[in-house]
Amino acid sequence: MGRGFTKGVVLGAIVSTIVLTAASAFAGTGIGAVFNLGKTNSVNKPSTLTGTTSGNMLNVTNRGSGPALGLKVASGTVPFTVSSGTKVAKLNADKLDGIDSTKFIHGHGDAFVKDGAADLSGVVDPSENRTALGSIPGLGSFTVGGAILGPGGDCDITFTNTSGAALVVNGAANPGLADAASIELAGTSARPDGVSTTFTIATANAATVATGQVVLTFGFPSGANVVCAGSVQALISN
Repeated sequence: MGRGFTKGVVLGAIVSTIVLTAASAFAGTGIGAVFNLGKTNSVNKPSTLTGTTSGNMLNVTNRGSGPALGLKVASGTVPFTVSSGTKVAKLNADKLDGIDSTKFIHGHGDAFVKDGAADLSGVVDPSENRTALGSIPGLGSFTVGGAILGPGGDCDITFTNTSGAALVVNGAANPGLADAASIELAGTSARPDGVSTTFTIATANAATVATGQVVLTFGFPSGANVVCAGSVQALISN
């Protein structure tokens, strides 16, 4: 009886140890713990999944109405990093550099993005200083510049028609917009906080169309110099 009792005690101790060890392993908390599904798992160390396979290393499927993955980080921290620059199919982004997708130009054709700045220091007459921003084949060219005539100094982006015919600008026919004539696309003045506007320029038969956005800034970067800066972003659809 004594030997049987002793065996019972030893067996009970072994079973208890196994149960306690298993309970500890499935707690899902701390370094080395098992990842416990359906529970909150806490650990203050990174976890790594490494292998060699031709398929996905990890698959997450949610058959309900919610997303399959959620990433939460502190404010100002990137939610994830990647090691490849390869394009990911069907990965849609709502913002690019803080700009909402609705602010981007939609269409097809050749992208046209140009920017430049004109130093207006010492310019006190209407002759102005101008910097070329580039041209759109079949339509015309853009420049940025202005003149300091006083507190209301002018900074603008102009478009010069070189198509040899009248153009339609911003939806309205401009019969007076002939060779070498220009139209101011963004108002008469731009203050330091900048101003922007969208534009559409087309030939009369709409065979060539340019749509885009112009952005202007007017500031005093060195305290003495006055700089008129601007950019043109357009998309040509034929």
